[in-house]
Amino acid sequence: MLAGENGVGALYNYKIQNKRENFSANTFAKINFTDYLSFKTQYSYSKYTFDSYQYSSNEFGNAANVNGRVAQNRDFTITKTFTNSLNFNKTFEDIHNISVDLIQEAYSNKYDALSAQGTGFLPNVEVINGSTTPESIGGYTSESRLSSYLGRAAYNYDRKYFIEGSYRTDGSSQFGSDVRWGGFYAFGGSWILTKEAFLEDVNFLSNLKLRASYGELGNNNVGDFPYLLLYPTGWNELGNTGVILGDIADPILTWEKSAQTNIGVDFSLFNNRLSGSVDWYNKEAIDLIMVDPVAMSTGNNGITRNVGALSNKGWELSLNSTNITTDNVLWTTSFNLANNKQEVTKLTQDNIIAGTKRYEVGRSTYDFWIRDYAGVDENTGSALWYVYEMDAEGNQTGNRTTTDDYAIATRVYQDKTSLPTVVGGLTNFVRVGNWDLNVLFNYAFGAYVYDSTYAGLMGGYNRAGNSTSPDLEDRWQNQGDICLLYTSPSPRD
Repeated sequence: MLAGENGVGALYNYKIQNKRENFSANTFAKINFTDYLSFKTQYSYSKYTFDSYQYSSNEFGNAANVNGRVAQNRDFTITKTFTNSLNFNKTFEDIHNISVDLIQEAYSNKYDALSAQGTGFLPNVEVINGSTTPESIGGYTSESRLSSYLGRAAYNYDRKYFIEGSYRTDGSSQFGSDVRWGGFYAFGGSWILTKEAFLEDVNFLSNLKLRASYGELGNNNVGDFPYLLLYPTGWNELGNTGVILGDIADPILTWEKSAQTNIGVDFSLFNNRLSGSVDWYNKEAIDLIMVDPVAMSTGNNGITRNVGALSNKGWELSLNSTNITTDNVLWTTSFNLANNKQEVTKLTQDNIIAGTKRYEVGRSTYDFWIRDYAGVDENTGSALWYVYEMDAEGNQTGNRTTTDDYAIATRVYQDKTSLPTVVGGLTNFVRVGNWDLNVLFNYAFGAYVYDSTYAGLMGGYNRAGNSTSPDLEDRWQNQGDICLLYTSPSPRD
């Protein structure tokens, strides 16, 4: 279904089917050298099949002008993982526990896609073989590999004081050989205060634990080999095989790193009837991977590269209570809320425009940067937009004019964001005998949404068969009308 189409018509005249199949198998072997030293090798295989089918009517809807359309895709994703680990875990004198793990892992992923699409169907013919005009056929395979090595060590004293650290290095085929490997480390510690003598007499306190940690993770989700300049095939002309120049390559594109610091406290009260946690976190994305816009004269509109860094800081609160517990009745409640503030801390250029947003240092990627609507010209019915006068440093001087040329209207920050101030949820679980009820409520406050669907409905009259908003009943129609709505298509940022 296309945007603006008649939903009821699409429901009865289109057919959409999505089939998914997943097969997985695991096997392992383990050798126990002693009661505290072991070796384990494990192999896992997974095959995921996704088959999608879509039929658009030959009489009604978006494919009626080509006598119907059938599109079908069949994709296979095969993953293989081979893991070897040497594990040591021993307790000395009943109070000192040490564990050490050495892990090696090899991972491969293969994606095999096939698609076909055709038009021109007789009534009641809904298989692609009945197509009068084959419209497109496509298929490709993509493979990637990841090799990883991990070392991890942990120590705890009398199950009261805990400390742990790890280091891992990963090599990904998605990056060039000079920058293929990334190193990531983590460490943390915790302290269970309720095991200390000075809290032994605090009867209402069931558990109290302080914890702190720092950890790094790597992201290699960059698509297929963006460090290579490739030449896509299949762009054929007049029976001749054709190739084109692919996307611009960045040979030094490397891992995006996520580094998070967390400080928190876990507690439980009144014999664990009430429990919860409070956390403060600071999560930084370093060497952020994004599409960096470039001049269209290069033949491309962007290049995938490491463009900068951003930070997310905030608080999280979680509470759990057991309200009623008997042999036949159980009622529990869970509540959580979180606050997050985001800021771009580094960019390789002054700014990056992304739809209704503009990323720049010191601001959030969720801040709206759009044109200001100024209403309708009562004489012509054209939409009006504000043009703001700017000084040499790009700041508004306070003077503004209006224009009916959307392209020259000024895009400005709206002091509105799509990032909520607070998000959270409330869950109640009730069990009576063999019957249970689970009620979940999620909430978010302080965020704005740009309603692009509503904007699209403003242009419904410009194409036959499209849906329109009932608000268009109050649109401008005659000279002198005072209204907020106009009849031309609503532009999109």
